[in-house]
Amino acid sequence: MSDRYFFDQLPFEQDIFSHFFTRVAKANIEAEQICAGDRSKIRTVLNSKIEDELRTVLPSMVAVGLQTIASRLPAGLRHPAFGPAWMKIRTAASEPSGVLAVPAATEAAIVLAAMGIPAAILPRNAGPSICDPTLDLDQLIAVTAGRADYIVGFEPARTPYFYMVSASVRSLRRSLDSDPRFSLVRQIIPASTMPIPVKPTGTWGVHPKDAADRIPSVGHADNKGGELTTIFIGGWVENGVACDPGAPTVQPIPMRILEYIMRHGVFAMSLPHHKSRA
Repeated sequence: MSDRYFFDQLPFEQDIFSHFFTRVAKANIEAEQICAGDRSKIRTVLNSKIEDELRTVLPSMVAVGLQTIASRLPAGLRHPAFGPAWMKIRTAASEPSGVLAVPAATEAAIVLAAMGIPAAILPRNAGPSICDPTLDLDQLIAVTAGRADYIVGFEPARTPYFYMVSASVRSLRRSLDSDPRFSLVRQIIPASTMPIPVKPTGTWGVHPKDAADRIPSVGHADNKGGELTTIFIGGWVENGVACDPGAPTVQPIPMRILEYIMRHGVFAMSLPHHKSRA
């Protein structure tokens, strides 16, 4: 069992669709080897494999339904970079890291975009985006080639969820119990959906947002003036514009959020998927 996940006592793949994505990643690697980098052939092989895997996951669904689901999955799953990137991030999940760590690897951007969430490349220090949010895996690979001064980000306001990550039960408890900055969080998200763990091992939450919800990002630090120990990632879209008074609309994605998406395949399937150039 990975030390990183000792607090939930569960393996990396937490549902059948997470296993589905891992099997597709492995098939992606095999297809690249067999097809010697021919992307057209790789897509053909993977289209067939994806339908086969969906048939295993959804044995009672008719062929037309399986084909419809397969056609709506992000095109990035068929990109030859997806398989190696997924397996690398999956392996890295067994290594110790800070709960609030953010990814600084091309593979993280590839997985994020391949799952249908536009990935951004941000400078480690303050400054304009190196690459705005995109689903174009080739662009992400090209932009990050030969450089190590970046982190991976996303535009949470445009996703249908709010996110909370905490490295301290004390900080999390103070945030949800009494911190006035979290008052909107407490008003809109019921406390019953955000159980506070007993042990100080870190936790996170992913919560659906309604179209009318208006909650900005906010953070809490255990020690005044110290580093944040709990962050709530909010934001919303109004008249087509991403809004978040509490943080930049494009912000670093905590590694735990990316891993949550990977570990919970049913959740990943609920995300709005967009076709990308692969």
